[in-house]
Amino acid sequence: MQKITLVARPAIAHVVTEDGKQRILNMSESSIWTDGQAPHPDADYFHIYEIAGGAQANLRLGSGANGNNFDLGAMGTLTLRGRTLEDYMCQVNLGRLRAYAGSALRVIYSSSIKDGDSLWRHVLGDIFIDAEATLEDPFSISLANLTQTYTDNVIAAKIHGDGVLRLFSENNKATAESPCVVRLTGDNSELKGRIWVQCKATSEGSRYPLLVSVAEAKALGGDPDVFAEDGFHLQTANEGTAILQVEKTMTVDSALRGWRVDQGTIRMSEGATLSLRSPLRVVTALAKDGPGTLALGATVPVESQGAKIKIKEGYLMPLTSDCCTRFDVSFSAGCGHCGRCGCCRWDRAREGPDGT
Repeated sequence: MQKITLVARPAIAHVVTEDGKQRILNMSESSIWTDGQAPHPDADYFHIYEIAGGAQANLRLGSGANGNNFDLGAMGTLTLRGRTLEDYMCQVNLGRLRAYAGSALRVIYSSSIKDGDSLWRHVLGDIFIDAEATLEDPFSISLANLTQTYTDNVIAAKIHGDGVLRLFSENNKATAESPCVVRLTGDNSELKGRIWVQCKATSEGSRYPLLVSVAEAKALGGDPDVFAEDGFHLQTANEGTAILQVEKTMTVDSALRGWRVDQGTIRMSEGATLSLRSPLRVVTALAKDGPGTLALGATVPVESQGAKIKIKEGYLMPLTSDCCTRFDVSFSAGCGHCGRCGCCRWDRAREGPDGT
């Protein structure tokens, strides 16, 4: 009989108890880990920082001296529980990141970290969001910058798990006309948890506009185990400040991942059609702009009765005879992308791009 010996992988923690000072710690430094070594592939890692007074310490990926890239792909799993991982790199491979409630990835822009004149940010790897990350305490990816707005920010990591993913901007220079932009390009089809795109309010009441761009339906998650009315949630208090941009033609038809839009905007790129057949709830209003086509064939709950859909540009194409009857639909006068002039009546929405 063959004898099999199981050897447990070591779990290396960063556990420190100090005074109530805010701390930011460079993850690559051996001194912050209990085994006294820099992160390596033969161990898994836990970031647990305990200090008096409730202050928090964040782990930092790199600094100005670390160059443009940071690769955790060769190390074991990094687990975050209620803590933040700060990314200053042009490109970072997170390797395997396991995220629990209240944890976050903060993608930060620093003029000292750049590739030539570019300040692009790419995030690679595998992110697993545990089910304990709920709407009340989600895993967050935030875009933080206090000086400029950048547009080439790509989250290419595979995101999966049962927990809630929240996306928001901390860029106080972004505007509705020039929002902070992040592109989701990874295969997120195994993500069962909710995706929450939030235009976050500050303590001063201002808003940081965010545009999330996708080119494939798999970037928007897979089927939850049970129906979630807000499986994809576009939330803002002001029109035009939480935007989903659809770059290419795709169909979204999950019966379990409902869509909820709270005054958000769906922006359709030229030549692109989004066929949305998933259940759709609109709270107050949904705005549609961009020259492409929004095709609706979704089940609409009674709670959306009277909610507004504003077509500012391009087409609205009903896929069923009654999919939009609960909505108050309006079109911008003189819209130049509706096949014929003056398409400001609901029955014009029944015409396709060729005017038929």
